[in-house]
Amino acid sequence: RLSDETIKKVVEELTNPDRNMELCSLDLSYNDIDGETAQELANFLMSKHCVLKELRLAKSDLDDSEIAKFSESLKRNKTLTTLDFSNNIIGGVNELLHKTAPTRDKVTGKIINIGGGALADALERNKTLTKLDLSWNQIGVKSAKLLGGMLGSNYTLKWLSLGYNSLQDSGVQEIFNNLIDNTTLTYLDVSSNSIGPAAACVLGNMLRQNKMILDINLEGNPIQELGMRSIIRALKFSIPGRILNVGGCSFEKMQRPSPYEARRTAGHHYCPPPPAEKFDKSTNLSQTNGVTNDTPLFDFSDPVGYYKLDMSVPYNQAIVEEMYFLASHSSGYYFKSIKHDGSVIKLRPPHKTTTKDLLKKRRRASAIIAEGYSRPKSPESQGEESDVDAHYNTNWRYETTSIYTELDLKSWEEEMNRGALLNCANDAPYKIPNYGIMEIVVCYTPMPQAETMLANKTQVDSLLGWCHKEDSTMRLKILELFAADGFLLSHQVQEIIDDFNHSSTRLTDDDTKHLLSHLVPVCIDSGVTENLLDHNLSHVVAGKLINEFNHLFHVLQGSFCGHFSLDLSVKYDRLTLVKIAEQNAYETIRLRDLTAWPTKNGGTSQNGDWSQFRNATYKKPGKLIYNLSEDTTDFFSYRLMDKEDGLVEFDFVSTERIAGHTRAVTTEEFEIMCRTCDLYVSPHLENENIERLAKTVEFVQKNAKREISVHKDDGGRISRSYKSPTCSEDGKEQETPSKRNRRGCLPMSRDNSPTPPVKTPNPTRGAKMQQKSPKAKSPTANGWDEGDGKKKFVT
Repeated sequence: RLSDETIKKVVEELTNPDRNMELCSLDLSYNDIDGETAQELANFLMSKHCVLKELRLAKSDLDDSEIAKFSESLKRNKTLTTLDFSNNIIGGVNELLHKTAPTRDKVTGKIINIGGGALADALERNKTLTKLDLSWNQIGVKSAKLLGGMLGSNYTLKWLSLGYNSLQDSGVQEIFNNLIDNTTLTYLDVSSNSIGPAAACVLGNMLRQNKMILDINLEGNPIQELGMRSIIRALKFSIPGRILNVGGCSFEKMQRPSPYEARRTAGHHYCPPPPAEKFDKSTNLSQTNGVTNDTPLFDFSDPVGYYKLDMSVPYNQAIVEEMYFLASHSSGYYFKSIKHDGSVIKLRPPHKTTTKDLLKKRRRASAIIAEGYSRPKSPESQGEESDVDAHYNTNWRYETTSIYTELDLKSWEEEMNRGALLNCANDAPYKIPNYGIMEIVVCYTPMPQAETMLANKTQVDSLLGWCHKEDSTMRLKILELFAADGFLLSHQVQEIIDDFNHSSTRLTDDDTKHLLSHLVPVCIDSGVTENLLDHNLSHVVAGKLINEFNHLFHVLQGSFCGHFSLDLSVKYDRLTLVKIAEQNAYETIRLRDLTAWPTKNGGTSQNGDWSQFRNATYKKPGKLIYNLSEDTTDFFSYRLMDKEDGLVEFDFVSTERIAGHTRAVTTEEFEIMCRTCDLYVSPHLENENIERLAKTVEFVQKNAKREISVHKDDGGRISRSYKSPTCSEDGKEQETPSKRNRRGCLPMSRDNSPTPPVKTPNPTRGAKMQQKSPKAKSPTANGWDEGDGKKKFVT
């Protein structure tokens, strides 16, 4: 470490205009640079003899007043590319005392910026500096906002380190927000700056739009669960090679005031939920009010409510961007009203959407996943939609592939832009303002999630790349947070598991179970859960997970009919109820708009409202029961977020048919099912009737596809006719076994001889049958087998 006298002599020699200087790099770190020496260096940087490209003054006791001396020189310098001011005392007391505003020189009267403000002012004009290190200083919120403003107009800086300062959440918000339009910065370090979930949400908004920044260091910040989820959602827009370092960050869920709390604790008296306007979710943030522990924060999974937002705050801008994306691409969320400074904003979909379009948007393919989760392809589809393809378009519950999971980033963004809501004023996508006050009401209607909300290839690849750098506990935590907002197809879940198992650290059975417990419920294709569990888990562990899912397992398999008793305090019961409500909404639209039934008929509903719920009740812990039969729509208007506990009991009668091309059970599966149910399978069934049963199943599968026509007779009555595609050589429709049976013909055996009719015996007559014929053996597939003296019912 040089003394003050020595450092002055060195600087004097360097700044001597009589010497021919060719020095390109100067490192005076770990020395005490006082005000006089700092002025000499600043004068040298302004001289025409300076060819210096790199200046390092780390840990040199530089304070705000000394940094201000470099401000003017950096404005004029045309050679310096690298500047290191790390480990100094920039900010400090001046930041705490709010003295970072410009001051006037006592001698000249000129306005002088100090600290971070001085550097920001200099860099707005500097055109050569590409690397700046300001880490390990005491830069505060005010200087952070000034530096953020500089990044909006500086187009030469490529590397910036602000780690280990006191930028705080509101200061970093300004930095991230101004990087949206920056096209040069590729590296940013804001580690250990007390960044919370609000700034992380602004970061997610920036990552959606900035395509240049490649490396962001967020180490050691309490971004919490909401902040991490915002960053994970932004991975859909991630460019190749982008790195996000979140080591040492806190992902814990912080308890904040809930807008529903007053309603939950108001008593057990049930009443319909109030309109969305009644739940105020305004952040109450402004340029003077920063984020505190009591600030209501936006939750992507619960956006319903009323928002009044100051649009000069970056976090509020990010919130509106998130809500705009949800309203444009999700199935259930929509804007009820939007106002900007009192003026009504009207948005509309890019195309007029009919009910049929909505149902086609919910296109699903048959869940034949035994051979790689692939959709069966129609051989006759050559550029046009075949009958088979049209059949799949009507079977919404089964999805094995989607264009949104395969597109590259550019094509996926084009699809998203085409589907964005348009401003009725100019027929263009709505541009979020950065000024004034916006008032927004967001509402929700249960509806199965749209394919546009699926995780795209970019997000899945980024998640996997991220997880490979973390230990097993951390990668499971990352995917758990993804599942809070994301949606997948079953083949994507399998790809994630396979990728982990091909890495250096394979998943254990418990890790796989933990992973599937979070990812399977967010799969939007049905009928695939059992295959995922059987393929990846042992029978014992799979059974445990099925028991944990309880009713949810059957719903995920596409089986909605039945009696349900669901406890809202249980995670999977709550999710089961949401999925059934989504299914009910879909079937309601399908029946009401795509059938010829009168509107006031109410379809098959119990109360004439087209709902598939029956005998629905909601019981609170106070033992009071409320009839929800006439209130199922309002009951789900907040996606159950306003209901913390209680027991919901109901019957559900689904009107959906199973997909026509769903694979039938094999003989082995049938035998396993019988053994599981403790049913005896007759040897005669195994030896004599298996082939006949297989031929019957094959015949049914071949003739499952029938043409259905709906017409009115002379009396105006609606009727349906069915035409089987099975025809004879002369073009006439062949007589199927079902028609022969209806005409009284006997079914044929394997040798084409008539088989005598078999009556299903009455179990109460078993004793009499045994007395009449104790050694008789039943040749039938259904009946009593008494050959060994014991009564056994044959299935």
